[in-house]
Order: sequence, then C-alpha cells, then structure tokens
Amino acid sequence: MGGTALTTHDESKLSYYGWVVVAMVALANLTAFGLINAFSVFFKPLASDFGWSRAATAGAYSLYAITHNILAPFVGAITDKFGPRIATASGGFCLGASMILMSQIRAIWELYVYYALFLGFGIAAVYAPMIATVSQYFRVKRGLAIGIAATGVGGGSQALFHIDKYIVICHHI
Repeated sequence: MGGTALTTHDESKLSYYGWVVVAMVALANLTAFGLINAFSVFFKPLASDFGWSRAATAGAYSLYAITHNILAPFVGAITDKFGPRIATASGGFCLGASMILMSQIRAIWELYVYYALFLGFGIAAVYAPMIATVSQYFRVKRGLAIGIAATGVGGGSQALFHIDKYIVICHHI
C-alpha cells in the first residue's frame, strides 16, 4: 500500500491499486483452479490410455485434496513470516512444474507425485496468500474485494466446462 493511509474514498475509485490486485488474484485463481478441475477432462483418457483402474486414477485427485488441506496452514505461516511474494512465487513454480512433469508421466506414481503433491502445494501456496493480500488493501469494501477475487475459482471451473464440451464436439467431427 506504499505507506499511505487507506481511506474509504480511495476504495471507491476504480483507479485504486487494490482493484488491480483483485483483478490479478481473480485471474490467477481462474488459472489455478482451471488446472485443478482439468482432472475431470483428462480422467477417462488417463485411465484408458495407461490401463489404470478408475479408482487408482481418481486417487490422485483425492490425495491432491488432502495435500492441499494439510499444507494450507503451513503456507499461511510461511506467508506471515516471509510475505506473499515468496509463498505465491513458490506456488506458481510448483503449478508450472506440475503441468510440465504431468506431460511426461509413464506410471501411476508419477501422477500421484506431480498432481497430488506438486499441484497440492502449488494451490495451497497460491490461493490463501493472495486472498490474504487482497484483504490488506481494503477496509470498507473488503468483502466485495475478496468475493470478486474468489470468483476466479468458479470461473476456472466454468471455463473448463466449456473447453471440455468443445473437446467432445471436436472429437466427434
């Protein structure tokens, strides 16, 4: 916030820097949670192409959810100690590494490590620190700002739904 006192008048202006932060957090959430929900698009092809059971393949998503929930408080502590830039940068690195490594998987254990562990840490290290950062920019319109920033979560899922339908249509052509 640059050391200047925050006034409610500042929050009401569209040019207020906090709204830029809100927009970037919403975009980052859209991307990150689009990656998470991409699992539903690739679930059947993964299971059939590699000959894995549906239960074994779905286990990666379950382990992701557990990993994300366990790591979130630790990432919060890291954010408090080192700031959101360190936490979010490490989370973004893990998200990117996860996607690159997932393109090279050959065994089920790789799916578990790259999706469940790397992506689990990446999401934990991106979501909570960014939402906490948004809350620091607002006093009066804090709920609105956090609500807008969090729309990326559902937006990522919705965008993926449309991409999935496009893939299905193109596959039948």
